[in-house]
Amino acid sequence: MKRSNIKWEKQPSQRIIAYLCNNGLYIKDQALRTHLRYNGWYGKHVGQRLDYRTKECFEDQFEIDSYTNFISNNEYLYLSYCEALYIGEFFNLLTCYNGNQIISLDSLRSVAISNSHNFSKEYAVYKYFREFGWVVGLGLHYGCNFVIYKQSPEQCHSNAGIFISDREEYNSLDFESNAAKARMRVLSHVKKDLIYCYVKNDNVSICGVVARTKENKDSICYIKEYSNL
Repeated sequence: MKRSNIKWEKQPSQRIIAYLCNNGLYIKDQALRTHLRYNGWYGKHVGQRLDYRTKECFEDQFEIDSYTNFISNNEYLYLSYCEALYIGEFFNLLTCYNGNQIISLDSLRSVAISNSHNFSKEYAVYKYFREFGWVVGLGLHYGCNFVIYKQSPEQCHSNAGIFISDREEYNSLDFESNAAKARMRVLSHVKKDLIYCYVKNDNVSICGVVARTKENKDSICYIKEYSNL
């Protein structure tokens, strides 16, 4: 099936310097963080702290003017292994450091696989939806691998939760398990679809989509919606 054109008009164009951490990579440079957020929406800010203060928190104007204990938010941009490899392979813009040493994309992939035995499947699914123009985020809150957005998460809610099946091909019983029913219930409460993905030799197929409405339950009519924008 032919991929549609990438949705985002603007794509990353700057060399991204990232550093390995426990479960992914992080970016220090503020300009690069902003560049990735507004050119495809990659990564998640970490190190954010809220420090709400109003006039009532201070005794007088002098104390307000003298206050210097400001907290620096958004100290790092965290990239998952999938995001980092995609930027490196698709745009050829990633320079990855492990400490003070630059490592290759093959080495980065090896690190990712060592951290997750399902990484190859996860990356195949991540690429699948990215190349159809979706923004792909982590779906842990919904018991899924990913969630996908038509636009940036600042502009819209995610449309669906993505679950990667252990099977290579669709089986109607996949949606009858207690775990699948739990995912459907959670996602239906927030008006999201549930998509099961099947990966065979790095080829991804969508063989089951649960619609948001009860009337269309167990329908696969949304397959085209998620494969073409």
